[in-house]
Amino acid sequence: MGKYLFYRLLCVFCVTLSLNVQAKRNIPEADSLHIRFEFKTSIDKQAILPKNFTDTLAKINILLNKVFSSAEFKDSLYSHTFNDSSYSKSKANCFIRVINEQTHRVDGSAVYGNLTADSVINIELAIRRTEGKTRTQGFSNACIYKITSNDFWMKPDQLLAFRYVRHIAHEFTHIRGYRHDNKVATAYKWGRNPGEDPAYGVGRIVGNILERWNKAGIIKL
Repeated sequence: MGKYLFYRLLCVFCVTLSLNVQAKRNIPEADSLHIRFEFKTSIDKQAILPKNFTDTLAKINILLNKVFSSAEFKDSLYSHTFNDSSYSKSKANCFIRVINEQTHRVDGSAVYGNLTADSVINIELAIRRTEGKTRTQGFSNACIYKITSNDFWMKPDQLLAFRYVRHIAHEFTHIRGYRHDNKVATAYKWGRNPGEDPAYGVGRIVGNILERWNKAGIIKL
């Protein structure tokens, strides 16, 4: 048992070292910005997860840190605008609502500013056993630094880390105050166009960056 644990830890260390070496050589950081995600994981005893899930958690941490700290992430968000999904009657003040009052649109630069306001981001990753039929990967709430995920989509394949990183980026955007169309007042609705939705937009941007880095040999998904 001790020898097995040693090799598991060695594997995690090798993944970390490999990704860090490649990233430092190939990924320009955004104005020397260093974003660090720190996770506390709570797993339902009934949840069904791959045997290598510890390695996956280590990998997603590295990938999220590198993407959020990269110039490419900043540039990609700065080139977008979104509908006003930050509209809320809530008194929550964990994020800054920056909006163009004439167009009711949010500049991608404002979304980027909200997502990177803290250099260290502590999030609880709660994984639960899926009950009933659902296509929802998980959920989160504004200003509560907890992401709850269903286990049904966490399959033991090479793309699990990629999907999990996109999922966390999407849910973290909700934590920072950006809602889906069905969560905003009628006057602010934009329909089902994911291009208008900051959470879908951030998830897509993160996914596109990871795919480009993987294709360029910077990382291995």
